[in-house]
Amino acid sequence: MTETPSPAPALQPSKMPWYRRFWIALALWVIALLLLGVEFWLGAGLCVLFLVLIWSGPIGAIGQGTMTNSRKAFITVFGLILLGWNGLHQLEGRTARPELAEDGFPVCDSSFMKRAVREALNNSPAARRGGFEAIEVLDGTSYAEMPVYRQLTDEFSKLVLQGKCQHTVLTNQGQLGYTSSFQWLDKDAGRYFIEVQ
Repeated sequence: MTETPSPAPALQPSKMPWYRRFWIALALWVIALLLLGVEFWLGAGLCVLFLVLIWSGPIGAIGQGTMTNSRKAFITVFGLILLGWNGLHQLEGRTARPELAEDGFPVCDSSFMKRAVREALNNSPAARRGGFEAIEVLDGTSYAEMPVYRQLTDEFSKLVLQGKCQHTVLTNQGQLGYTSSFQWLDKDAGRYFIEVQ
């Protein structure tokens, strides 16, 4: 008569190394998720470290015993979705660099400027009070390229026109004309300020 070996008793969370206990793993996971939105690469690194940790051995569960493989799989899929989502936003942020004209300011008719003007209008006090929406920026023309200003020879006048564009905007109140003024706050970092009137 042969005896079947009894299953090994589950490792108790109190006997696990500190980094494999539930609350430590949860804290690492929460910190990684919060960092994804602020400092993507650091958050992504912590996410990967956390996933390696949970799959390399037992992790304590809330009660007694250890986390099941199905729970680990759910956390892994959730983490990979968040990594992918935030990675796409990072990539989108990089490709959102504006196409620059010869004067170093964004091209007025570029998709970057059209999006920036639409967002500025939709975040304006009139839009926040309700009743106004910029649907699409139809075109953009640099003030420096307009016939009335093109012949200017005064350097000061030319400087005043830098970064200024005229736009035709389709809104929920019809087509309206706006002037945008673009200023660099930190050109290397891609930080800017735009005012639309």
